[in-house]
Amino acid sequence: MSDTNVLASFAPFSSLPEQDLALLSDNLAELTLQDGQLLVQSSALVDGVYFLVNGKLKVKHNSDAKSASELEDVEELGSGSSLGWSALFDPFVFDGSITAAGQCKIVKLASSHFQSVLQSSPSISRAIFSFIGGELRSGATHVAERDLASSLNGLLLSNNGTKIKFFDAKPYMNEAFLKENEAKGYNFGFDFVESKLSKATIALAKGAKILCLFVNDSVTAEMAPKLKQMGVQMIALRCNGSDNIDIKACDAAGITVARVPNYSPYSVAEHAVALMMSLNRKIHIAHHKVKVGDFSLNGLVGFDMHGKTVGLIGTGKIGACLIDILLGFGTRVLCYDLYPSPALQSKPGVTYVSLADVFTHSDIISLHVPLTPQTHHLINDDTLSQCKDKVMIINTSRGGLIDTAALVRGLKSGKIGSAGLDVYEQERDYFYENLQMKGVSDDVLARLMTFPNVLVTSHQAFLTNEALEGIAGTALFNISEFVAGKRGTELKNSANSV
Repeated sequence: MSDTNVLASFAPFSSLPEQDLALLSDNLAELTLQDGQLLVQSSALVDGVYFLVNGKLKVKHNSDAKSASELEDVEELGSGSSLGWSALFDPFVFDGSITAAGQCKIVKLASSHFQSVLQSSPSISRAIFSFIGGELRSGATHVAERDLASSLNGLLLSNNGTKIKFFDAKPYMNEAFLKENEAKGYNFGFDFVESKLSKATIALAKGAKILCLFVNDSVTAEMAPKLKQMGVQMIALRCNGSDNIDIKACDAAGITVARVPNYSPYSVAEHAVALMMSLNRKIHIAHHKVKVGDFSLNGLVGFDMHGKTVGLIGTGKIGACLIDILLGFGTRVLCYDLYPSPALQSKPGVTYVSLADVFTHSDIISLHVPLTPQTHHLINDDTLSQCKDKVMIINTSRGGLIDTAALVRGLKSGKIGSAGLDVYEQERDYFYENLQMKGVSDDVLARLMTFPNVLVTSHQAFLTNEALEGIAGTALFNISEFVAGKRGTELKNSANSV
């Protein structure tokens, strides 16, 4: 097939350059079907993706039916449709039939040709996976694509033989890693798994040498030796914190763990300020009022940030960025950190004080420390009792820093004026997932979301283009060091203790 304009009309390929379209075109087979002719018959092997150039296809799916006459109509696909994406990675037997409804022109990319295409042009793989991610986000469900999610799995082994299995994989993160992999020439192979890693899903790690994990994946003391037995040698985190990983157990099992200490501290600091300002000026409430035609200003009174005292617990890179922003508002900044920064201390308007003084004197308290046994439930009934009335609490760090039950009590009593939370102690089963139809069964989280003076975001403070690029870059750099032979603490960003 030589008409690249036909290919460009299909969503995955609309932005590809002419040379990539030509490469794809050379690997396509053209089919013409007459009315009633079968494209795929029942129990036939589907070994590629079909693009319907013109005409219509009738898709039928056989779930429990015993004969072709019992097949149930499912849907009709028109020109511009495509189906069979998962077969590019794992050909499957289709339990149903696909028939031409009138004359049809179809082109097919077979899985055998797809492998050579990917090796020749990584940009084509980016386009395809971006498209598949969009289909998953929009909830594409036609039966010929019932295994669409598996298309994010089983990416071909790279030329250098290094394959990385990603858990809790999301399209926006996958795309960042694909781009960075190509830009830096690592040529690693990726296997994207939507499930979070846990005791229940540990079997999915079998055969993987390197796992790439995020904040809601977990590796317990019980899991670490099992992962080692399954062949896992490295865990590359896509985050800074490692409280979800039993590092001592990984050390004992001989599993290298690396983290991403720096990506974009500005992203989290700016999100913390966004929460402060939204709560202060009631932006979330004002938005809903206007949407329903209520243009009154009742209930929208805020306060000047200028002249207020903001307490920061933790003055690392994120805290330092936040200080610069807050000083721009004209606030007074009280800081607590186990290791005070002389550079920050020298800034006019910044003072290091005791933790008790942060609680006692701050109008707003923002948390920027890791979760450790010492910082667990740092915000609790006792510390809240030391705070000013109507204090604002902001947490963009780790959910476990706050005793959420105590937070709810403080909100109900009026001790807490407002709270902005990008993290939640029991977020693992909720954050990053679409639960609109399922609902929230966690009573504490559900109660939190009923307060008009509480803003909850789904652990998205990091989510900027710059941060995604930084996360992908550092994580792949960590993996490249491991591939080059470094182990444990030999890695620049090692989380291991040995």
